[in-house]
Amino acid sequence: MLTGRVVSCFGKPQQVELEIALAGCSEGKVMTSIDDVDLDTYCGRVGNLYGRYRLSPPFTLRRAAADWKASGIALSHIVAVIDRHLSDHRRRYYSGSGDALFSWVDEIIRKTWREQGRETRLAQHP
Repeated sequence: MLTGRVVSCFGKPQQVELEIALAGCSEGKVMTSIDDVDLDTYCGRVGNLYGRYRLSPPFTLRRAAADWKASGIALSHIVAVIDRHLSDHRRRYYSGSGDALFSWVDEIIRKTWREQGRETRLAQHP
């Protein structure tokens, strides 16, 4: 926690506390991979991806990200699937909102994650 002085818009100095978030890592903890992140980072990465395509993030993103994280779906997989989807289907988003096909994207993420797991299990036990 850092403490600093900030001048409010009325010109009165106020003492404030600033907290720096390091992608969900507590002090002394090292992030080991892109998939070792908290819910805010999940939402931030996916939201930024939508922003790169000039779309606002879906309203249900936080709920879906919590479900993905609870299901153990890797963030790298989510980002790859959404990036491929947005590059392939950008013209289907007319209004600038990422909500249009988000339920479809969610299904694709889950389906491809299950298929990857099934292929991995089959490769381990021929």
